Amino acid sequence: MNAIFYNYITNKCNLILYKWYYNKYVLSNYLLHLSSPHPTKIESFVTLYSGSLFNLIASIFKNTIVAFIYPLYKISDKPISAICEPDEDKNILVISHYIKKEQLTERVDFYFGDLLSEKNKKEYKILECLINHTNHKILLSPGLTEVSEKTVVLPKRVSFFKEYKIFGIQFINTVKWFFASLYEHKERKLFQKIATGFLAQESIKALRIADQIGILVKKYRFKKIVITWEGLAWERLVIQNVKMKFPEVEFIGFQHSVLLSSVNAMIIDIPNANPQKLITTNIYNKQFLEKNLKFNALIDIVGMPRINFFPNHDYRNKRSNHGNLRILVTPEGLKDECLKLFDFVFLLAKEYPQVHFVFRLHPIYPYSCFVKDAPVYRKLPLNCSISDNLHLDDDLLESDILFYRGSTTAISALMHDVLPVYIKMEETELSINPLSLYHGTYLEIANKDDLKREIIQNWASLSEKRFSEIDKDSKTYFSEKYNFMVFVK
Repeated sequence: MNAIFYNYITNKCNLILYKWYYNKYVLSNYLLHLSSPHPTKIESFVTLYSGSLFNLIASIFKNTIVAFIYPLYKISDKPISAICEPDEDKNILVISHYIKKEQLTERVDFYFGDLLSEKNKKEYKILECLINHTNHKILLSPGLTEVSEKTVVLPKRVSFFKEYKIFGIQFINTVKWFFASLYEHKERKLFQKIATGFLAQESIKALRIADQIGILVKKYRFKKIVITWEGLAWERLVIQNVKMKFPEVEFIGFQHSVLLSSVNAMIIDIPNANPQKLITTNIYNKQFLEKNLKFNALIDIVGMPRINFFPNHDYRNKRSNHGNLRILVTPEGLKDECLKLFDFVFLLAKEYPQVHFVFRLHPIYPYSCFVKDAPVYRKLPLNCSISDNLHLDDDLLESDILFYRGSTTAISALMHDVLPVYIKMEETELSINPLSLYHGTYLEIANKDDLKREIIQNWASLSEKRFSEIDKDSKTYFSEKYNFMVFVK
């Protein structure tokens, strides 16, 4: 997919969002919020122009069946309205993400660091709200979804009535947009694609989350709401829904990931659905946002809570003497991205048996889930293994190189003197490299010959040269210490 097609699709979707911003059901359509040129986000638009009408109708039919059955499947889950009345005031609501079981006992949040420590929650009157991305049930007592008085994990449904109200309206929107496409000769295929998105679970989930956050705001009357910020449908809907009823609430968006030059959804202006303040991780992101942001917002720097910055010791001296080159592979938590990197590495593993490859999958899509979807990868080559380390730092301590695509583990690799190597799958693809704005901090390869030429044959000299550059570049790009006070001041 080339830049021209990506720009064409994003411009059309952005115009629809701007025109229909007042309609929360249109705003909920996840297909309209194109955050970046990530293949998994735009591949369906590419295939749309070569696909058949039968496949399109089949997709709508599938989404309709799943959306209708889902509330029945989740009927045992208690809705957020079952939460007891608050017994203390709260000033700040922080919306984060529940992606693994250990998260409920860990002291540091995956996205917000120690802002969400028990001490800070109490001192600054913070309620932590976690969006459940797992299949775990969080019910510690009948009718409650609270993990503690300071943490709430959102249930995966709203009330039975609301679920089928959402289904009914989204079904009507599906029909309306599909038939509207018959009269839109220029944009027929685009309208047909958008029609498939209304009943997709991502869109219904966005409406669900917005309703649940609205209930919490009504109960607690927060002064500030801190939200992860990528410009996704649920983020926009939460802001719009709360601002309509409680315009005095201040929204702070945390832009937590490294920016791509072609970023879209987080910078566009959607009336009454923008945060008043954006917090980012470093000075370069701040400058990028100040230049490209399409709506008015104060921009400040908080640092990056997921990175251990500049330890006093040399990580290379701490590595085990494994002898062979050791490469850590970190796909994103997406099936397609896992397939791409597993396929790529399996070919390399046969060609270079002296190199050891270690896969570390995202906690939202662990290896156990991946092999259910792709059983062929249960049997690994002798020089491949799956990491059993709890923390990324432990894997990086033992690694020389990191293979990645869209994963921000590349930043952690820099901090641990591990060479980030971006795997480019297609010559014409738009980069999804989190380090693409930071030239000189990574290598890029596309095949086994690149690996041999760029790395294996030159590793002795390359490592010393690269580590020297990495120390310099990482201090330049990522030296902002994490300071959660930026959120609460």
